[in-house]
Amino acid sequence: MAIPIMLGYIPAGLAFGVLAREAGFSVLETSMMSLMVFAGSAQFTMIAQMSSGVPGAMVVLTCAIVNLRYLLMNTSVAARLSRTRPMRKFILGYMTSDETYVVNCALSDHLTPDEFASPGVFCRALGVDVASYLTWFLSTTGGCVFGAMLGDVGKFGADFGLSAVFIALLAPRLKDRKQLRVALYSGVICSVCILNGFGSSSVIIASAVAATLGVLLP
Repeated sequence: MAIPIMLGYIPAGLAFGVLAREAGFSVLETSMMSLMVFAGSAQFTMIAQMSSGVPGAMVVLTCAIVNLRYLLMNTSVAARLSRTRPMRKFILGYMTSDETYVVNCALSDHLTPDEFASPGVFCRALGVDVASYLTWFLSTTGGCVFGAMLGDVGKFGADFGLSAVFIALLAPRLKDRKQLRVALYSGVICSVCILNGFGSSSVIIASAVAATLGVLLP
């Protein structure tokens, strides 16, 4: 189940590594950023801001805002993890990404908290997370090391790779009209926010508003 995610992470990770190299980041700095942050959108934002001389406090604040969506994601599965050990919750939460969240939700849709806490199910979810995590780390590091040899990373589809993967993962999850409407609402709201200059916070706004509408819909 992690293979589609890995295929999307490779071109995006290479692109990030090339940009980090061009911005003056060392291989070690790029690698540590991927290991500690593991959030593509936040890392691209971080590189752009730091290379532009934005103060460190503002960089941290911006990345925190960009990553607020993970709070919504992990909150949505909190009940399902109620019988899972705290350390296991921490590991899964730390390695959550947009794509692994969708896959692990699909794998555990009909499981009770006791079933999800079983070693087999946990290892399956952890395997998806670890495979994606390592792929992102290796791809970003490789992009930084071999950036000069890669040239224009746009030819790898880096500009749409992750978006295509996420759409492919999301589509099977839209099982009824309500879910489809919520997905469409979030896309429209996000687009409107971006066009009005809200930037990275558009994702957070769209997620919160669309989720609220989803609760209110019959």
